[in-house]
Amino acid sequence: IFGGTQWGTVICDLADPWNPAVRSITNKEYVHDGYIRGDTLWASEIYAGRFSAFDVSDKTNPVLLATQPTPGRFNHNAWLSDDGRYLFTTDEKPNTPLGAFDISDLSNITQLDVYYPSKRPTFEVHNVRVLNDFLINPSYGGQLTIVDGHRPDNLIEIAHASLGNSLVWDADPYLPSGIVLTKKKNEGLFVYQPTYQRAA
Repeated sequence: IFGGTQWGTVICDLADPWNPAVRSITNKEYVHDGYIRGDTLWASEIYAGRFSAFDVSDKTNPVLLATQPTPGRFNHNAWLSDDGRYLFTTDEKPNTPLGAFDISDLSNITQLDVYYPSKRPTFEVHNVRVLNDFLINPSYGGQLTIVDGHRPDNLIEIAHASLGNSLVWDADPYLPSGIVLTKKKNEGLFVYQPTYQRAA
């Protein structure tokens, strides 16, 4: 469970889904959002201005592996590359970029590049999603962009849609049809059929 104001990530046993049993809590830092792959949790600790990596192989005893500040020090969400070597992060503050990090060595996390939307760069990316190493970016300022992230040290925007002015809340690029569903805060649902093309 993410988003508890007084807790970190709460891990529950759902053997009895009507009576979830708390097994552990990662720490006392507020976790706005999280991403889990395998036995690793990537926690977006928005008020601490960082992401944290936890080993959650033992659900009763999460182990902190590493922390890393994000470019805007207000980490809203994070998503892994397909091969798991890179992490892409967003910060929910105006005029802050999406960040790309090499996380292949957790003792030496390295920021590789940053990305601002080309048309309205002061309006930040709200969430990042990754599909085949393309970054799908619903953003403030009514923007939806796609970035070629297969070279995370050289992020290049390949598509931009302007949907007005209100926040593009989120995007789902994972349907078998390939369509992207996007939700705008004020205007509702938008549906796109993107063409993904490598920038180089």
